[in-house]
Amino acid sequence: MRLSQQAGEQVSVSEPLVDGTLPDGSRVQLTFGSDIATRGSNFTIRKFADIPFTPVDLIQNGTFSVEQMAYFWLVIGHNRSLIFAGGTGSGKTTSMNAVSMFIPEDSKVVSIEDTREITLPHENWIQSLTRDSIASDGRGEVSMYELLQASLRQRPEYILVGEIRTEKNVAFTFFQSIGTGHTAYSTIHAESVEGVLNRLENKPLNVPTQMILELDVICIQKQTFKGDDRVRRNDGVTELLAGDDGGDSVRAIDIFDRDANADSFHRVNNSHVLQDIADNRGWSGKELAQQQRDRREFLQYLVDNDISGYHEVTSGIHKFGKKQDELMAKVRDGTLTARDLLNE
Repeated sequence: MRLSQQAGEQVSVSEPLVDGTLPDGSRVQLTFGSDIATRGSNFTIRKFADIPFTPVDLIQNGTFSVEQMAYFWLVIGHNRSLIFAGGTGSGKTTSMNAVSMFIPEDSKVVSIEDTREITLPHENWIQSLTRDSIASDGRGEVSMYELLQASLRQRPEYILVGEIRTEKNVAFTFFQSIGTGHTAYSTIHAESVEGVLNRLENKPLNVPTQMILELDVICIQKQTFKGDDRVRRNDGVTELLAGDDGGDSVRAIDIFDRDANADSFHRVNNSHVLQDIADNRGWSGKELAQQQRDRREFLQYLVDNDISGYHEVTSGIHKFGKKQDELMAKVRDGTLTARDLLNE
């Protein structure tokens, strides 16, 4: 009952199930001891991290490889949209939050969630949360669909939706926002690319294939084992292309795959998304390769020198966008320090 009060909710025999958010942002589920909880009252708290994981943290933890993160850096910095999919506890939101740090510093970002989980280093960031009804007749409720509609009038460059569940309007508007020039990221419960497409194309979401093709990348997250330890790993990165039937089907091209035996990641195909970025930027194949190499070397340097602090990493990513040549010269000389990343 104290936890429910802290979450601004009421739990009782007549209302025995409560979902809420604690003052620190942690999510709490409460079940009041009654005929539906025969072993007594219970609660589950999903802790909210004040300091989110950075891309360097996820590389050090083995969730992603340096090459994968360099890929995300280029893809996200050039306004390509993606979805993270996986089961419960697979690290979908954590990964989405981490790679969203690659969003250019001066971009306007809107995030939309049921409970607060996303934390970004951007100044021009609007954080939106849904709200339950504040009256017995249902008045005052603010749904994810309403927030998503409102976000389109806020002129964002990037939209982050906490999760696509079963609301058709949310899924439809999410893909519509991509089609109208916004870059959008979200998560969805599915264990494979085929599972993602099946959920999107069929009831209750029923997203048209032509709209799904606006999405660029799907990342599959899994909670698995390394020896006796439970770990979170990216199981694959896949790009979506139109099929050979004029856009009435989706063709999935795997770009990165995970070798479970070696617990390593491999690039298995060339990226159509990166080639499209190069064409738009006027980069030659050599220039595209150099852009990827610089990002790999920069991230690897941070990993090797254990520069993983939230402020250092985010400041370094933003500074890279302004002073890439200067930072890379220090990386190759071995003289780049955490203080260099923080100092203007």
